Amino acid sequence: MPRATLSQVEIASPDPARAAEFFLRVFGWNSMTVPWEGPAYVRMFPPEPTEPVGAGILAPDASGILDRLTLVVRIEGEPLEAVLDRVRAAGGRVALDPIPISASGIYARFFDPDGNSFGLWQAAGKVVGGGT
Repeated sequence: MPRATLSQVEIASPDPARAAEFFLRVFGWNSMTVPWEGPAYVRMFPPEPTEPVGAGILAPDASGILDRLTLVVRIEGEPLEAVLDRVRAAGGRVALDPIPISASGIYARFFDPDGNSFGLWQAAGKVVGGGT
């Protein structure tokens, strides 16, 4: 069987420079405009993951945890609430306040200003400032 690995995430935005500013304000991710002949494209530079990138499939239910394609960002070193405060201040909308996921950690969800869906995950051993 051929091998297929996750390579890169591309986020749709009618204004890539504005979207890049949102992610800089929320996560501290630097970016650069990529010159090419196509539509505006901004490359973001999140830090290298400390764990392998994974993927999952979750059936939607009444909990509202997931109802569409969602990019999940692992948070370490600060409470999820602090990240959600920056999401709100930068023009995003919180869709799910932090909730415990068994004894594994806590999860929250937000939409960026363009309506793209993002999850925030914090493993139980990485939770800061209370929570699980």
